[in-house]
Amino acid sequence: MSRTSLPPQTATVGARLRQAGSVLHQRLFSHFSQPGSAIGLGLFRILNSAVLQAEILQLIRHYGLIFGSEPEQTFHPENNFLPLLWVWWLTTVLFGLGMWVRPLAIVNYILTVTFLGTLNVFQYHVDYYFVGIALLFLVLPRSTAFSVRWKGAQPDGQKAASASWGYVFMLVAVGVGFVYIDSILSKLDSPMWTSGHGLYTPATIPHNTWINPAWVLDNEWLMRGLGYFALVFETIFMFLLPFQRFRTPLAAFGVVLHVGICIFFPIPWFALAVAALYAVLIPDTVWAKLLGYLRIPVPETAPHLPGTSNAPRWLASLGGAVALALVQLLCSASHRTVLRQLPEPIANTIRSTQRSVHPFARQYIGITPHGVFMDSHFANFNHFVTIVYQGRKKEIWLPLVGENGLASPAWAGRLWVSYTFRMLRAKVDPNLLAAGLRRESWHWCVRNGISLDNAQFVIRMKKVDPAFQWRKGAFQQNLASPWVDVGTLTWKKNQCSVNLPDIESL
Repeated sequence: MSRTSLPPQTATVGARLRQAGSVLHQRLFSHFSQPGSAIGLGLFRILNSAVLQAEILQLIRHYGLIFGSEPEQTFHPENNFLPLLWVWWLTTVLFGLGMWVRPLAIVNYILTVTFLGTLNVFQYHVDYYFVGIALLFLVLPRSTAFSVRWKGAQPDGQKAASASWGYVFMLVAVGVGFVYIDSILSKLDSPMWTSGHGLYTPATIPHNTWINPAWVLDNEWLMRGLGYFALVFETIFMFLLPFQRFRTPLAAFGVVLHVGICIFFPIPWFALAVAALYAVLIPDTVWAKLLGYLRIPVPETAPHLPGTSNAPRWLASLGGAVALALVQLLCSASHRTVLRQLPEPIANTIRSTQRSVHPFARQYIGITPHGVFMDSHFANFNHFVTIVYQGRKKEIWLPLVGENGLASPAWAGRLWVSYTFRMLRAKVDPNLLAAGLRRESWHWCVRNGISLDNAQFVIRMKKVDPAFQWRKGAFQQNLASPWVDVGTLTWKKNQCSVNLPDIESL
């Protein structure tokens, strides 16, 4: 059979498309194979491991509360997984030191998915961050800066490896860039955020912060400016991230934002984990000057020459990056802000596809919707409830909140998120709250050697009024609101009874 020839115009168009595709591929390859990070990558490995160790130690310390039986059962947690948590903790210590990077990265990913990828009541947004970072650590260079593997005398004189800009870009994109994309879709649909009160409103509720921020909150334009700064920063972040010239200002603003979150809000490990990630964006020249100023030896690093990346590996990395981007695009496209703009059949298809893909993406990749600190979290959140143990000589406040009404440092991170937004919530569910108080009181009694044969607690409530518009003195007014006894919780012979009124009616 004779082969049919394409018309000259069609052949010309096809050739031009192939040529354009080839040029685009070469430019992407040249751009993302540029030197990315050596010193910053080593510092991030250490800092990220340190923060993850703190999270694991919290899981170990409160193992019974987080992994134990449901409140109405016997409260005897199965300890089968406790040794695995210690294995995970040791893995992160050795990984932070830079020892056996590849095998430990595999172990870390498996255990991160096992524990953080499957939590329900006690999960919070840092879990998905750690899952995504653990996934990319699977291809972390074996010998990075400040690593025991290379520090000191080495038989082969091996230097610390430098990662390409493409790896650094994907690390930051998966760690925070994708989070910002989804977060900004929620924020742009939020009256609280678009009016500049996205940071102000949560901070006017005392149990949402562990310091007294009244001196900042009472400056209206400062708070609005900070709120708009966070909004603009998240909006432009992914547009500027591909360009290396913006890496230093992005890192500086990102560190300031997340250190501020750590100072004001009781989610320190989330804030510090993300702040640590920005270490890879700071150029090695800046790190070298800073380390020299601090009189810390600057590690000797192997140069990463542009365009020296292995072509098959580059194509595999590009395919992986595109796949991750498509999954994130699907999760973001299912947001109501986007779906409202689409025809109903297309919107339904996106919803259906997202429901199928999301469970896998959430558990194994760390990609999930991120509506954090939104209007719905604080609208009508006008009560806070805690419990106080009635001892023979004195009463003891459980660390759910401080006696002054501020968040308790002992109940930060996932413990604060779980109690505040899942057990208590803006609209109080009496049954859910009673179950949460039973669980929290049991855990506290066991940890403090209090017998469950006869333990008496008073349930106390404080009324608060979240300020969705700036109001001078709003925080101080909420802080001054008195605690009122509204119910009791009693343990007798390992059985718990809760006398709790309808909180919403008070």
